[in-house]
Amino acid sequence: MQTRHEETIRSSAFGTLLTAAQSYFASAPRKKAAFHQCLALCTAQGEQVICPIVADTVESLNAQARRAALDFAKSGKAVAKIVCMWENGGLDMPARAFLQALCDAGTENRPAEILLRADGTAYAVKTIADAIG
Repeated sequence: MQTRHEETIRSSAFGTLLTAAQSYFASAPRKKAAFHQCLALCTAQGEQVICPIVADTVESLNAQARRAALDFAKSGKAVAKIVCMWENGGLDMPARAFLQALCDAGTENRPAEILLRADGTAYAVKTIADAIG
Protein backbone atom coordinates (compact mmCIF):
# COMPACT_ATOMS: atom_id res chain seq x y z
CA MET A 1 0.00 0.00 0.00
CA GLN A 2 1.29 3.45 -0.94
CA THR A 3 0.51 6.74 0.79
CA ARG A 4 0.08 9.91 -1.27
CA HIS A 5 -0.68 13.48 -0.28
CA GLU A 6 -3.80 15.32 -1.37
CA GLU A 7 -2.05 17.70 -3.79
CA THR A 8 -0.55 14.71 -5.64
CA ILE A 9 -3.93 12.96 -5.80
CA ARG A 10 -5.84 16.06 -6.96
CA SER A 11 -3.50 16.53 -9.93
CA SER A 12 -3.72 12.89 -11.06
CA ALA A 13 -6.27 10.58 -12.68
CA PHE A 14 -7.54 9.90 -9.16
CA GLY A 15 -8.38 13.60 -8.82
CA THR A 16 -10.43 13.41 -12.00
CA LEU A 17 -12.26 10.35 -10.66
CA LEU A 18 -12.96 12.05 -7.32
CA THR A 19 -14.46 15.01 -9.19
CA ALA A 20 -16.53 12.67 -11.38
CA ALA A 21 -17.93 10.83 -8.34
CA GLN A 22 -18.73 14.13 -6.60
CA SER A 23 -20.44 15.38 -9.77
CA TYR A 24 -22.51 12.20 -9.94
CA PHE A 25 -23.82 12.77 -6.41
CA ALA A 26 -24.36 16.49 -7.04
CA SER A 27 -26.60 15.68 -10.01
CA ALA A 28 -28.26 12.49 -8.71
CA PRO A 29 -31.36 12.78 -6.56
CA ARG A 30 -30.84 11.63 -2.99
CA LYS A 31 -31.71 7.97 -2.69
CA LYS A 32 -33.69 6.47 0.14
CA ALA A 33 -31.71 3.23 -0.09
CA ALA A 34 -29.45 2.02 2.70
CA PHE A 35 -26.47 1.85 0.31
CA HIS A 36 -25.73 4.43 -2.37
CA GLN A 37 -22.27 4.57 -3.86
CA CYS A 38 -20.52 5.61 -7.03
CA LEU A 39 -17.77 3.50 -8.54
CA ALA A 40 -15.66 5.78 -10.74
CA LEU A 41 -13.29 3.86 -13.00
CA CYS A 42 -10.44 4.95 -15.22
CA THR A 43 -9.43 2.56 -17.97
CA ALA A 44 -5.87 1.89 -19.01
CA GLN A 45 -6.66 4.16 -22.01
CA GLY A 46 -7.72 7.03 -19.70
CA GLU A 47 -11.48 6.74 -20.26
CA GLN A 48 -13.87 7.30 -17.33
CA VAL A 49 -16.74 5.01 -16.47
CA ILE A 50 -19.28 5.75 -13.73
CA CYS A 51 -21.12 2.84 -12.09
CA PRO A 52 -23.80 3.93 -9.59
CA ILE A 53 -24.91 1.36 -7.00
CA VAL A 54 -28.18 1.82 -5.10
CA ALA A 55 -29.21 -1.03 -2.82
CA ASP A 56 -31.25 -1.76 0.29
CA THR A 57 -29.33 -4.86 1.38
CA VAL A 58 -25.73 -6.02 1.37
CA GLU A 59 -26.77 -8.89 -0.90
CA SER A 60 -28.23 -6.44 -3.40
CA LEU A 61 -25.13 -4.23 -3.16
CA ASN A 62 -22.90 -7.22 -3.93
CA ALA A 63 -25.10 -8.37 -6.81
CA GLN A 64 -25.17 -4.89 -8.37
CA ALA A 65 -21.43 -4.46 -7.89
CA ARG A 66 -20.76 -7.82 -9.56
CA ARG A 67 -23.11 -6.87 -12.44
CA ALA A 68 -21.30 -3.52 -12.85
CA ALA A 69 -17.96 -5.34 -13.11
CA LEU A 70 -19.33 -7.83 -15.63
CA ASP A 71 -20.87 -5.03 -17.70
CA PHE A 72 -17.56 -3.16 -17.67
CA ALA A 73 -15.67 -6.34 -18.63
CA LYS A 74 -17.75 -6.57 -21.82
CA SER A 75 -15.89 -3.47 -23.06
CA GLY A 76 -12.70 -5.53 -23.22
CA LYS A 77 -10.76 -2.75 -21.52
CA ALA A 78 -8.60 -2.98 -18.42
CA VAL A 79 -9.23 -0.91 -15.31
CA ALA A 80 -6.31 1.24 -14.16
CA LYS A 81 -7.82 3.20 -11.24
CA ILE A 82 -10.91 2.95 -9.03
CA VAL A 83 -12.63 5.38 -6.67
CA CYS A 84 -15.51 4.04 -4.58
CA MET A 85 -17.40 6.95 -3.00
CA TRP A 86 -20.46 6.78 -0.75
CA GLU A 87 -23.24 9.32 -0.96
CA ASN A 88 -21.80 11.08 2.13
CA GLY A 89 -18.47 11.61 0.32
CA GLY A 90 -16.56 8.90 2.17
CA LEU A 91 -14.17 6.66 0.26
CA ASP A 92 -14.21 2.91 0.70
CA MET A 93 -12.93 -0.34 -0.74
CA PRO A 94 -15.33 -1.53 -3.47
CA ALA A 95 -17.32 -4.67 -2.76
CA ARG A 96 -15.23 -7.81 -2.95
CA ALA A 97 -17.77 -9.17 -5.48
CA PHE A 98 -16.88 -6.24 -7.78
CA LEU A 99 -13.13 -6.75 -7.42
CA GLN A 100 -13.36 -10.52 -7.86
CA ALA A 101 -15.55 -10.20 -10.96
CA LEU A 102 -13.04 -7.78 -12.52
CA CYS A 103 -10.20 -10.24 -11.87
CA ASP A 104 -12.25 -13.17 -13.16
CA ALA A 105 -12.85 -11.16 -16.35
CA GLY A 106 -9.13 -10.61 -16.89
CA THR A 107 -5.89 -10.75 -14.94
CA GLU A 108 -4.94 -7.39 -16.44
CA ASN A 109 -7.30 -5.83 -13.85
CA ARG A 110 -5.34 -7.18 -10.83
CA PRO A 111 -2.83 -4.26 -10.71
CA ALA A 112 -5.61 -1.63 -10.84
CA GLU A 113 -5.21 0.92 -8.07
CA ILE A 114 -7.95 1.75 -5.54
CA LEU A 115 -7.96 5.12 -3.76
CA LEU A 116 -8.70 5.16 -0.02
CA ARG A 117 -8.59 7.98 2.54
CA ALA A 118 -5.70 7.44 4.97
CA ASP A 119 -5.68 10.38 7.39
CA GLY A 120 -6.15 14.12 7.13
CA THR A 121 -4.77 15.12 3.74
CA ALA A 122 -3.24 11.73 3.01
CA TYR A 123 -4.63 9.00 0.79
CA ALA A 124 -3.71 5.34 0.56
CA VAL A 125 -3.53 3.47 -2.73
CA LYS A 126 -3.99 -0.29 -2.82
CA THR A 127 -4.14 -2.63 -5.79
CA ILE A 128 -6.93 -5.11 -6.42
CA ALA A 129 -4.34 -7.89 -6.05
CA ASP A 130 -3.44 -6.56 -2.58
CA ALA A 131 -7.10 -6.29 -1.61
CA ILE A 132 -8.27 -9.75 -2.63
CA GLY A 133 -5.07 -11.75 -2.60
